[in-house]
Amino acid sequence: MTESDKSVNIEPKACPVCNVTTNYVYLMQEGNGQKGMWYRCSCGVIFQSEYPTGEYDSKYFINIDTAKEAAVKLSHAGYTYASVIEELTYGRMMLDVGYCSTKNMDFFKERGWLPWGIDVNKDIGGQGRLYKGDFLTYDFNIPASTKELKELAGGDSFERKFDLIWMNHVLEHFNDPLAVLRKAYNLLSETGVLYIGVPDADFILKTGVEGYAHFKKAEHYTLWTEDALKREVERIGFKVILSRRNYSSRYSSWYDVHLIAQKRYF
Repeated sequence: MTESDKSVNIEPKACPVCNVTTNYVYLMQEGNGQKGMWYRCSCGVIFQSEYPTGEYDSKYFINIDTAKEAAVKLSHAGYTYASVIEELTYGRMMLDVGYCSTKNMDFFKERGWLPWGIDVNKDIGGQGRLYKGDFLTYDFNIPASTKELKELAGGDSFERKFDLIWMNHVLEHFNDPLAVLRKAYNLLSETGVLYIGVPDADFILKTGVEGYAHFKKAEHYTLWTEDALKREVERIGFKVILSRRNYSSRYSSWYDVHLIAQKRYF
């Protein structure tokens, strides 16, 4: 904390997950000079005092897609968990939320999946099976273009369902993470599976506050402990199949938690 930081007014804030007010604050200054105020809630969630304002453009995409060993790291979670997921559901329709790079979708395509992706990046094309837009507001339903199709659909569109929704380091970017989890639940098929990778706030105990790399003012709104993530996923209606902490740099990120949950179907 600098001398100027000592005069900052700290006002209690309500947690966006449990709505309990907290004034336990981290005042962080990143290497790029950005300063952020982060509140820690007793429910296990850390959240920013304001919504992130970062933009996602071609530069953001290139930095991820061309990073050292990007092809291996971006598909390593799939390599680790695909066989578990494929034991849980027979369907092969996948949606990669906030995909940024297609390398993970390419990995699943080689395994016989039909991958779709959606990203808010303003410079992506948004065509074919690559959607351009906000996952939370995007309408994934298939339009019924003729009178006959509308009669068959019983309305103006057919409901789109996925067998796997993949969210690798995207949940922490959303302003309303619980609404994101609910939408994922509703978009999944009866035996659908959700994969989440998200920064694990418990690692602060290992790295120390200043050594924890996930305080990113421009991008992240919430940071989760493993227990908090499991609790909220189960409250939505999922059954948690697997969750584990990761500190290995073989994946696209580290000091995070990986979770696999299945929609309850009986």
